[in-house]
Order: sequence, then structure tokens, then C-alpha cells
Amino acid sequence: MLSALHEREAKMDTSVAPGIAIPHGYFHDLKGIIGALGFSPNGIDYGAPDEEPVHLVVMLLLGEGEHERHLKVLSQVLTLIQSGALSQIRNFPSPQTVYDILCSTGSF
Repeated sequence: MLSALHEREAKMDTSVAPGIAIPHGYFHDLKGIIGALGFSPNGIDYGAPDEEPVHLVVMLLLGEGEHERHLKVLSQVLTLIQSGALSQIRNFPSPQTVYDILCSTGSF
């Protein structure tokens, strides 16, 4: 699974907004989509075009047949970025608060 993420990152950097990256890749043995959120208060040197550290990582692993759903999930994540919800999440370490913010946007 990590190889799938590294392979995708080698093709194109997935930092999509200041401080936010969405590493994603396809994995042949996976059915569906798995996602995870990661937070780094100090930031990660991600090699972003703006050369700023990444504080929030939205990682997605997708099954081989999930191309349409992949685009839908990426669209939902971008909506969260544009709405400011992901910026709010960086300030709340509680999993319940993160869940509440994600649910309040109507994207998930």
C-alpha cells in the first residue's frame, strides 16, 4: 500500500493547498476506499511547491475499480478545503470534534 502512495507521489506532488496534502493511490487487492487523516502540529517537509510544511494529510487508498468514486471523494475533500473545514480540524485534536466538523459540512 505504501508503494502505491509513493508511486503516485513520484508522478505528481499531492499538496493541494497551503499546509494540506492528499496522498492517494490505487491498490489492486483493495475493495472500496480507505481514508485516514493525519495531523502534524510542527509540520512535515513534504516538498510542497510553496516550500511550506504540511500540517494536515488526507490519505486515500483506492481499489482498482474505484475511479469514479475516487473523483467524487477528491471533490468532497476539495470542498472541505474550500469551506475552511479542514483548517478548523487542525485546531481540534479531539476525534469527535473532527467527526462533527466533517459531518456538519454535508460532504460526508
